[in-house]
Amino acid sequence: MESLAEPGTTYISEDTFKDHRRPVPCRGLGGEEIKGKDKPLKVYQVIAPSSRRTRFDVSAERGLTSFVGRQRELELLLDGYERSREGRGQAISIISEAGIGKSRLLYEFRKAVTNEDVTFLEGRCLSYSRNIAYHPIVDILKANFEIQDNDTDQQIRQKVSSFLKIIRGG
Repeated sequence: MESLAEPGTTYISEDTFKDHRRPVPCRGLGGEEIKGKDKPLKVYQVIAPSSRRTRFDVSAERGLTSFVGRQRELELLLDGYERSREGRGQAISIISEAGIGKSRLLYEFRKAVTNEDVTFLEGRCLSYSRNIAYHPIVDILKANFEIQDNDTDQQIRQKVSSFLKIIRGG
């Protein structure tokens, strides 16, 4: 991967991309010929590292128990995914009390669509942000652009510009 990547970029293999314990925003680059491999491998460019670490991330590192009792919810997510592939936009909210298994459900969903060309953007609502209408969208943007609460307007503009430059391949 290192020999494929241009200076200042990071490329990862499909196996690394599938490691959902620490998802990072990536852009699929298609198949690439890799020395020592019989067939081309799917390659992804890391767009931005993820610095967010949740309780679920820690649990996943320790090992997860069997996934039980949420098959219907997983099927609903997969149905929504299929509808979106058909061109029918979908927005799905997962709402419940803490500890019920929202993060695990999303983990299982990501695992189920591992071989698909899909980008995950995940926003979180916290109980104290309930009255902020666009909090999940703000959360998505802050996470993907690595915007910190103490960043200046100029720093935010620079982060967004750098990100867009990478996306456009420049």
